Amino acid sequence: MILRYTLVEHSKELPFTILTEIIVLCNEQATARYRKYKDAGLGWVGRLTITEALNEYAEQNELKMVLTDQRQNIFEFSVGGLAHNRRYDVLVKSRWLGEDTGNDILVNIGNHLKKLKTYIKSICRPLTQEEQHKIVAIINS
Repeated sequence: MILRYTLVEHSKELPFTILTEIIVLCNEQATARYRKYKDAGLGWVGRLTITEALNEYAEQNELKMVLTDQRQNIFEFSVGGLAHNRRYDVLVKSRWLGEDTGNDILVNIGNHLKKLKTYIKSICRPLTQEEQHKIVAIINS
């Protein structure tokens, strides 16, 4: 399974926009777990779980890249060692669009992952009791 997030940052004060794409490739075990959530009608919980795992990793590691020109930069990392051999390989592509000011631009990937997690949580509804039981069954399987 692959998750893709596209983020666009712009400012009224700066003459450029930063375009960042975060691509998450789940290994076989992580894909199998996500499919269990999806089959239970809880695909959104599976996506939130993956995003939370990435955010936890980002909180422990410095995930940043510097854009020195308008060409696309790539940053890669893997989140592994999770229970049941689940692994997420992450590819981050970022570039700026617009005027070159001659300054380098810092892209804080960890901050992007934190914002993604916060946003996804904000649009999720509370789980019903039945859904909570389904999640416990998935986790224990």
